[in-house]
Amino acid sequence: MKISFERHTVKGLFGKTYYKSAIQVTLQPEEKEVARQQNILKVALLGGKDLEEEEAAIAYICRKLSVTMKDLERGIVAKVRGESELRQLSWFENQVRQRCRDFKSLLESVATSQENFLESLCFEEEI
Repeated sequence: MKISFERHTVKGLFGKTYYKSAIQVTLQPEEKEVARQQNILKVALLGGKDLEEEEAAIAYICRKLSVTMKDLERGIVAKVRGESELRQLSWFENQVRQRCRDFKSLLESVATSQENFLESLCFEEEI
């Protein structure tokens, strides 16, 4: 899994400064296959139905109620207004980074359990 963050400073129409972060994840073919088999590409990594304070911040920053791995594969843009909100953008990037680590750990554990299961099916005994 490869995750990239590309931060930009943009001047608005009325002279205000905006900060944008383009975030994109690239999954290895093996990771993508395991994720497809488990049907977890569209599961919310961030946000979801129960909007708490942090999820409300996510909705404000990236204009989405939830962020899935499928969204991250396509690429998302997080945007804040001015330096006063720059901490929120950093917080959001850290949340995405952590959730991607968790997702990768999940994929690795699923792949390992699948391998162990297949090995158990190939059990041979000499008599």
